[in-house]
Parts: sequence; structure tokens; C-alpha cells
Amino acid sequence: MKKHILIVILIFNVSYLAAQTIVSTDVENKKVILEEYTGIHCGYCPQGHVIGKAIMENNPGNAFVISIHTGGFAVPNAGEPDFRTTWGPSLRTQADITGFPAATVNRTVFQGWGQDGGTGMSRNYWEGAADIILEEVSYVNLAMSAEIDYNTRELTVLAEVYYTGNSPEATNYLNVVLLQDNTIAYQNGGGTNYNHMDRLVYMLTDTWGEEITTTTTGSFVSKNYTYTIPADYNDIEAVLSDLKLVGFITETTQTIASGNGCTPTYLNFPYNDLVIEQVTVPNNVCSNAVTPTIEILNKTANTLTELVFEYSVNGESTHTYTWTGSISTLETKTIVLDEITFSASSSYSLDVEVIFTDNDQSNNSGSVSFNPAPQGDNHLFLDLNTDNSGDQCTWDITDQEGNIVQSGGPYDNNVNIQIDFLIDPGCNTFNLYDSYGNGGGSVTLSDSEGNQLYYTIGDYGAGVAQLFNTYSTTAAPTATISPENGATGVALNTEIAITFDQAIRMPDASPISDPSSLVSLTDIDGNLVDFTATINSEKTIITVTPNNSLEGLTEYSVLISAGSIENNWDVALETDIESSFITEEASLIPNLNEADYIVYPNPVDKILSVKIPASTNVKTIAIYDAYGKQMQIISNGNVQRQFEINLAELPKGLYFISFSNGIMKKVIVK
Repeated sequence: MKKHILIVILIFNVSYLAAQTIVSTDVENKKVILEEYTGIHCGYCPQGHVIGKAIMENNPGNAFVISIHTGGFAVPNAGEPDFRTTWGPSLRTQADITGFPAATVNRTVFQGWGQDGGTGMSRNYWEGAADIILEEVSYVNLAMSAEIDYNTRELTVLAEVYYTGNSPEATNYLNVVLLQDNTIAYQNGGGTNYNHMDRLVYMLTDTWGEEITTTTTGSFVSKNYTYTIPADYNDIEAVLSDLKLVGFITETTQTIASGNGCTPTYLNFPYNDLVIEQVTVPNNVCSNAVTPTIEILNKTANTLTELVFEYSVNGESTHTYTWTGSISTLETKTIVLDEITFSASSSYSLDVEVIFTDNDQSNNSGSVSFNPAPQGDNHLFLDLNTDNSGDQCTWDITDQEGNIVQSGGPYDNNVNIQIDFLIDPGCNTFNLYDSYGNGGGSVTLSDSEGNQLYYTIGDYGAGVAQLFNTYSTTAAPTATISPENGATGVALNTEIAITFDQAIRMPDASPISDPSSLVSLTDIDGNLVDFTATINSEKTIITVTPNNSLEGLTEYSVLISAGSIENNWDVALETDIESSFITEEASLIPNLNEADYIVYPNPVDKILSVKIPASTNVKTIAIYDAYGKQMQIISNGNVQRQFEINLAELPKGLYFISFSNGIMKKVIVK
């Protein structure tokens, strides 16, 4: 191994301006340097890795993680990787680390957040500390570039420093460290094939960095390093394509003023391979369309500026997408393809191929499976159990526009929450959160039929999102009117039955107390007809009884307006319900007394007894259901005064006994 360091320090003035090549001379905010202390036997460390990754992803180019394996959790057992370095113990000591995982953010003391009053903090403080640093103005900028020669494994680094303000210290220190990504090995809490990222493997400037003694406004410093990368670190292969650098400037050995990072370019690159590393679509979809995302790695010696993709779903028609841009050697680029539509199915498979000539065609394609979103009705039931920290648990449901339509929490500890609610039909997302990041108790979201839309035993970490699709629990209420629309010869003393297909209520969800307010009964000239209206106990039938006999040979209309009522799921009547009928001629109707016509028992099970007065001339008796459909007709040719009717074949419900002289009686078959 060899290491050569050439240091050139230039005090900025007009003559040195030309020497500055990559560092910015503008005033910038600080960049975050998160030094994470971890170990392969630390069970909670994967949670720390996730937090660090999120900080970097949310602040690209402005936040960097250095993963330092040190302490008892980093000691390997037989056959396990040894990620420790000679610098780890000293770094841990100066950070006052007392528990794992821990991290420093720019080696800054945040009052009340340190584990032992120092710079080391538990993982619940990292994001807050990073946000504070990102808002602060830096007095110094750092930029780096690097190159690796694949033939010699020699790394060359250029680091440029420019002071836009005065440092509070006369001497600062430049630190340049080498990191390795994508090392697959054991991790407690992550399994045997855990992907270790941002791992410290070497410090080009040793533990505390190289001195900078010109730290006032306008000072410019340029440093060059060369280092031959070994084949391995502690018997773990040093994969050249997985290496990257992070640099930072400290005021002493503690506070980091700012930093930066870079990925090397390559000389004598030996490969010619374009790799589709990942094809991504949502796990579930509500519609028959997706927008695929491709991660593609350029393992060629050239920068790629145009690529053609072909893709299809379930073997249907092939779509072509031409991408333009720039992908440098060993850079992984995320490319979003155009949306593709497809036929509905119980499952889907997306196949993607990049049209490119290279040495390995087997990795020029990729596929991914996905499914329709779980579907149920829009009457939802949530069964949620909390753990010992119920105050960490919250949830919400968002629609396709991201609007929150239902939400809940935080809750008490170790309780069971059971609630039900209605949402608008359509595509929605159930979001479950745990503020500490370690999940909670079991959670089930289902519909009114018991169809499961989401379930977890509680291992949802910091949170989970589940797409699901809902349809209306019930359609809008509809109704039929008897006499039916267009009926003629209707008895002058008829009752009007308005029968709904489901229970109804007022639009404000209150019970119907005055059904007469919902109904309009008019004659052909628009004159209102006085009537009395009642509603049955099931709230499905409104019966309208005119207060006086109707006029003969007259057209009448009965109406219930759209929106005047709704069902129990807040779905309103969508259209007017109306029926017009014409009464029979008045002269044909004798002076009749309805009370003289007796039907019993009522309700009836099978046999209905009928008595009619001796003075009447009833030739037929017809039986109609609540919808106006004739179910039976009985001839009374001999003009009997007392007889029986067998109703055993009729379904349960409300029926009307219509005598041929216009008298009508109601009877219920039970």
C-alpha cells in the first residue's frame, strides 16, 4: 500500500482566482455530515441506517453519512465480517457515545439531545439536528473530485476549500474519508444478506485531518491526494465501483463547519455492460394503468445520452420510450417511463427491455409483478391495537388527491380501538404511522362484508401505506308507486303506496317524523289534494290516504322530489319519483262504507276471511302487492257475502285487497 499527499495552500487574491476550479465562491448554507456509530450485532442499528438514508435522500448533495463500525456491537463472531477500523475507537470517544445506534451531526452539541452531554445523539434526534444545521450559513465551502485507475487501483483526489467568511479558529482541519457501499453481510435486525452502506474503510487524512492555517475571508486552499486501494479491508473485498468519498472541515477536532462528497470517475474501465437493476411499479393499482420506474446502471466506459426501452403488461401491446439525458460510468440513473395501459386482470406482470448492444444481454431486461388494489365497499371498519406506547400511533386515509378523509390517534397504551366510518367510493390509501419507528399492535382494516383491505401483526416500523379501492356500500334509494304510472280506473277512495327498496331518512340523518311533508299530491290542474301520510316501522313504505274521495275521471299525480330523502349511508334519492293515474267514473260508484268490508286475521298467515255487506254487488276481488302487481283475482259470481282466500303462496309483505266496487283494504302476510 502506498499513500502520497501533495498539499498546496494558496492565499486568495486576484492572482489566485484562476486556481479555483471546482469549489464555489458564493456564500452557502452548511452541509450535514452525520457520523453514525453502529455495529453488526446492534439490533436497532438498521433503524438508524434508515434514518440516515432518509436524511440524505431528502437533502441530495447537502447531507452525507459516514457509518463507523466500532465498540462491542462491531466485534464479529467466527465467519462474520469485521467492519472495524483503526480510527473508530478515537472517534467514538470524542463523541461521548454511550448507546447504539448513535450519531453526531456536524460534531455539534445540541443542548439536551446528547447521550452524555456530548455530540453523540440517539436516533430520535438525528433528523431534528440535521434540519438545524441545514438552515445555518457556512463560512467555508468544500468541493472534491476523484478518479480511480482500474488497472493500478490508484485513487487521486482533488479537494478545494474556499472561505466566504472568517473562521472562529485560526487553524481548521480538512478531513477526507473513503467509504464503501453495497457490502452484503450479516446484520442483527437485518438478516444475513443485509446491504451495508456508507461504511468507513479508510481516512486519507488520518483521524483528525490536515491542518489549514489560512482561515479568513477569501482564503483558498487546494489539496491533492493519491492512495493505492488495497484488494480488501479486513478480508472484505474493496470493490472499486462501490467506493465514494466524503470530506469535511472541522474547527478543532469537534465542530464541523461544512463538508461535501463525490463519486470517483474511472480510468481504464474494463466493462461494457448496461444493467437494468430494478423495475418498479406500485404493488397495487386501482386503475388499468401504471407509470414504470427503471433503475439502470451504466457499466460502460462511455457516458450514455440516449436509450430506447420497450415494455408491455401481461404480453399485451408493446410500448416504446426513448430517454435522453446523461449517465456517466458506474452511475445509476432512475428513469420514469411513459404510462402504459392494459386490460383488467387478477394479476399483472410488467416486462421491460433496454435496446442496447453490450457484452451481457441477460441483464438488459427486467420484470415486476403487481396486483389490483384490495377492493371492498366504502363502509370501513378499523380494528387497531396499541402497544406500550400508544401515543406514538396515528393513522389516516387519503384520497387520490392526497386529501385526508379520515384520521385517528394518538391513543392510550395497550388499548383496542374499534371504529367504523364511510368514505367516498374510489381509490384511497390507508397510512399507518409510528413516531418512534418500531411499529405497534395488530391492525386490521376491512369493509362491511369482512373483506380485508389491510392487516399487520404490528411490525410496520415507522409506517406503512396500503392502496385500496372502494365502491358504494349501497346504491341510491329507488321507489315504486301504486297505483302505477299510467293506471286508469283507479278507485276514488284509493290509498297510494310509495315503496322504497331500502330504509330511508331525512337528508340531515334524522328520522322521518312527518312523511306528508315529503309527498306532493295534485290534480291535473295543479291543485293540491289534502291527504294524510304515514310511514311503516321499517321506514320503507309511505302510505298516502286522501282526506276525501277523489274526483271521478280525473288525472292525479303523486311526487317525491330528488334529494328529499336519503338512505342510512348518506346516499340521497337521485331522481324524482312520480306517478300519474286516472280515477274511474264517479257515477259507477255507489255510496260505500269501507268499514262494512272486513278482512281478518290481519296480519294473516295463510287463510284470509272476507266479509262484505249484503247491499253491495262485488263480482271480483283482486290482490295487488306493494308495487301494484296483481297477484290473484277471485271471481265472486254468486255474490257471496262471506268467503275465504288462500294466501299461503304469497311472499311475506304488504298487499292490497281490491273489491270491484272500488273498496280497497290493506293486509299484511306474515
